[in-house]
Amino acid sequence: MGLCGFLLGCGIGTEVARIDPATFQAATLFERGANETFSAGTSAIVVGDELWIGSFVSRALLIVPLNERIQRPDGQEKSR
Repeated sequence: MGLCGFLLGCGIGTEVARIDPATFQAATLFERGANETFSAGTSAIVVGDELWIGSFVSRALLIVPLNERIQRPDGQEKSR
C-alpha cells in the first residue's frame, strides 16, 4: 500500500463509530465508500453539529452534518 493515497486511489471506505465507555458498544455515526476526493478516514471529532473526519491519504477534511444519513459502501442508505 505504499502508493495508496495521493498517487493512486485506495478505495478504502470510511466508517466512524461512537463507543459507549460503560458498555464498549459501538454505534455507527457515519459510513460511506471511497471516492475520488476522500477515502480512508482515520480520525474524527464532533465539532458543534458536524462530524470532521481526517484521513491519512486525503488532502482535506471531510465535514458532514451529524444528522446526515449513513451511506453504506454498497450505496444503500439507512437512518441512525
